[in-house]
Amino acid sequence: WIILAVITVLLRVILPAQVIETIYSRGIFQVIRLVIDNTVGLLPFPTVYLFVVGLLFLLIRAIRNGVKFEGNFKQRMGQFGWSFLRFSSIVVFLFLFMWGFNYGRVPIEEQLLFDAQPLEYEELKKEFELTTQELIDTRIQIPTATDSVLSQDLFPVDAERLIRADLEKWLARYDFPVGGRVRGRLLRPKGTLLSISTAGVYLPWVGEGHIDAGMYEIQLPFVMAHEMSHGYGFTDEGTCNFIAYQAMRESENPFFRYSAVLGYWVYLASSVARYDFDAYKEFYKTLPLGIRNDRRVIRAYSDSYPDIMPYFRDAFYNQYLKTQGIEEGMKNYSRVVMLAAAWREKED
Repeated sequence: WIILAVITVLLRVILPAQVIETIYSRGIFQVIRLVIDNTVGLLPFPTVYLFVVGLLFLLIRAIRNGVKFEGNFKQRMGQFGWSFLRFSSIVVFLFLFMWGFNYGRVPIEEQLLFDAQPLEYEELKKEFELTTQELIDTRIQIPTATDSVLSQDLFPVDAERLIRADLEKWLARYDFPVGGRVRGRLLRPKGTLLSISTAGVYLPWVGEGHIDAGMYEIQLPFVMAHEMSHGYGFTDEGTCNFIAYQAMRESENPFFRYSAVLGYWVYLASSVARYDFDAYKEFYKTLPLGIRNDRRVIRAYSDSYPDIMPYFRDAFYNQYLKTQGIEEGMKNYSRVVMLAAAWREKED
């Protein structure tokens, strides 16, 4: 296992992006995808529950073996260190083999032939204004929309299937492989992820996206599409936001469209507010009451799950992203603004 881990890490470092794209992302990973989706992906519950049980079993066994091991303290610590190294090697190898090599694939903007660059303030304001109007128009298209917050009943029972279909339709149009049947599971108990300031997570070891069931339903289509995008082999957070936004805004379901545009709008609003917060506050007051009510309820739902060790979580995930070659760390989520604005210009 240690040898396998070393080999995979070295391959991840030295292989060119085009080789990873051709051989792994569009080849080996597609086979892995089919195996996962036709085995554990068929289970009626998130596979992560079994994964956690398995980790606990391995931990208990390691502790038991350490206690039973005959020898002095130094020898016992050596045995424990060797066991930990072996376990870590298994985790690293499976992470890279089952998904992690996708971090080295060709960026989506290179594959779709458009140039994503940081926006100047005037460009950002223009994108914000266009998206705000799109947000208003999209909400009006929801038949039951009023000035009140949108009903949670608008989230359909078979949302996962519908979102997957919209996602695959968009990806296939641009020649990205969509083999398998990527899952987007609602994770319970509610607040499991929100308590660490995370709406969703994709775990390579089980090959499934997980979305906190405690979110207000308005957010779910966008977040589910984001996590399922990871399952189709995209690692970059900004790229997954971009794919989720583009795929959902073309959906036949107006609720899905609104969720996607609102999700993207929030990133834009955050960027605009950093430039001139007072101006943003005044602008926010001019938004239709229905949109403001939606935002209020979404914040209330998120705030009902207090953060657990927020600094540790941010520091850990920020370092993880940088280790995988994403130099901007957690700021990578906001890369969706550059991608979406450049794509709009390309399409126009």
